[in-house]
Amino acid sequence: MRLRRVIVVFAAAVGLSVGVPQAISAAYAAPPAVAVHATAGVQALNVIPFIEYRTCSGQTTHWVDVDIITASGLQDWCFGYDGTWYFNPPNNVITSVCPGNNKGRFTYIDPSNGKRDIFTFTPGAEFYAHGGVKAVSLQITGWSGNDSCTS
Repeated sequence: MRLRRVIVVFAAAVGLSVGVPQAISAAYAAPPAVAVHATAGVQALNVIPFIEYRTCSGQTTHWVDVDIITASGLQDWCFGYDGTWYFNPPNNVITSVCPGNNKGRFTYIDPSNGKRDIFTFTPGAEFYAHGGVKAVSLQITGWSGNDSCTS
């Protein structure tokens, strides 16, 4: 937990020094089974940081809406801003991804063959997996337009 706080403080300081006002709240808002992972070194600045997470059941949003199977049942989790989110078991069975107005990629393991696959998304695209897939990561690289998702 201390390492996570150090990473969050470092990333926030870097963000403020380059003029990015968003705080990194995802590390604290996420359920314990999901975490934002950082790598060491200067390259980490390209994949850390400003992705945010929130629950969004029953809402219309421009964020990436992910339908995820949890111990509590099917939930809608939304992700916004640039960055990469790594999913961890048991909260990694995804039935659909609606990108809203976002661009990026969703990496998952196809249960039919056990291999990794990538859904590259743009605004308006949708991903459905009957029975679910094992989520590995969600990367948001940008956004444009007004496409939205209703959970």
